[in-house]
Amino acid sequence: LGWAHLQLNQPDKATPYLQQVLDKYPASPVAAECQYLIGESARRRRDYAAASAAFQKVGAKYPNSPFAAFAQQGLAFCQFDQKDYAAALEGFRAVTTRYPNSPAAAESRLRAADCLFHLKRYGEAAMAYEQVAGAGDQWADEALYWLGVSHEQQQKPEAARAAYEKLTSGNKPSPRRADAYLRLARLQVAAGQKE
Repeated sequence: LGWAHLQLNQPDKATPYLQQVLDKYPASPVAAECQYLIGESARRRRDYAAASAAFQKVGAKYPNSPFAAFAQQGLAFCQFDQKDYAAALEGFRAVTTRYPNSPAAAESRLRAADCLFHLKRYGEAAMAYEQVAGAGDQWADEALYWLGVSHEQQQKPEAARAAYEKLTSGNKPSPRRADAYLRLARLQVAAGQKE
């Protein structure tokens, strides 16, 4: 039930159910997941101290669990959500270093690039986004979009245009496609083109 409440974006209702399972079955195969979800519930409530404590328990009690990578990522998200982008950057990089083959690592690479962008380190952000886009995974389109924005921030309209054109080409649906078309149009207008 705790997981269902999280899916319904009801973190206050999720925590008691998750804690009950954790209290009753601390050695269960689902214990690490429950501890992680308790942290995620707290993060969604913006209780970052409780979230961080819960995520740290995953790493301490269940270091070999697949949820250890997600807990490390959760710690980084807590910092990101509080706009501590330098600390979040280190946290996301820790996920990719400690758990390079985990499902959390791919998204953490993207989020590390986001941190660089927020820190106004646009050249580094562009390189990081380019690497994520080149991986061709589920984060590639998001990375391509922000690669274009990073190039715009560096006053590199041709490089930005190339990123947006790559994102808008093909038939695969992308939530960032409309945004890329808009940015591409603005670049064309700024360059004096009408198409």
